[in-house]
Amino acid sequence: MGKPEIRFKGYTDEWEQRKLSDIYDSIGNAFVGTATPYYAEQGHFYLESNNVKDGQINHNSEIFINDEFYEKQKDKWLHTGDMVMVQSGHVGHAAVIPEELDNTAAHALIMFRNPKEEIEPYFLNYEYQTDKAKKKIENITTGNTIKHILASDMQEFVVDVPNYEEQKVIASYFRNIDHLITLHQRKCDEVKSLKNICYKKCFLKTNKKFQKSDLRDLRKLGNSVSWGMCSKNTLKRTIQSFRP
Repeated sequence: MGKPEIRFKGYTDEWEQRKLSDIYDSIGNAFVGTATPYYAEQGHFYLESNNVKDGQINHNSEIFINDEFYEKQKDKWLHTGDMVMVQSGHVGHAAVIPEELDNTAAHALIMFRNPKEEIEPYFLNYEYQTDKAKKKIENITTGNTIKHILASDMQEFVVDVPNYEEQKVIASYFRNIDHLITLHQRKCDEVKSLKNICYKKCFLKTNKKFQKSDLRDLRKLGNSVSWGMCSKNTLKRTIQSFRP
């Protein structure tokens, strides 16, 4: 079939084209229908399309369902290593089920379960994020206002795969990059928070005198930030020099 432009050392075999139905024994829909009567303030986390974005599962919004409805979905529970894909709205966004979400129920997602052979799900997850895969998914998308893809179309979807060992190496490489991005994003958020505090504390405010307690708050935040090498000799030193 072909080879990518760059390879990790020790891998020379050509990649193959495979239908997803040849890789997974079960490709189908999670529960589709009205689930709101089963929502609960506390209960079982209910995985929805809002929680799947850019190859990851987020908890920006969380829905919980009661025991009765959860147990009814037992034959569709997701397990560690399974994959899900958004089928309506931001179609094509996918994610791998992590260990902490083993036995999770889901709503209106395409589920890829029970692999027939050894497959690294994180490799497929990253492949879905390539321009080539996005274009292919776009070609099977229907709907004008709200986009949709069908589980039956994903069964026929063709992916490019190397051998299992190379899949694992590629997946590990990109997972490490994602980890670095997360760490730097956290630092970025901390510095943005510090910047906002500085806006409030370093400019004149109507009818409010700068208090020593304000200075303590600012220095406390400055000490909590995970500074990089460049920041250590600039921003942090500046903060420590502030006086009321």
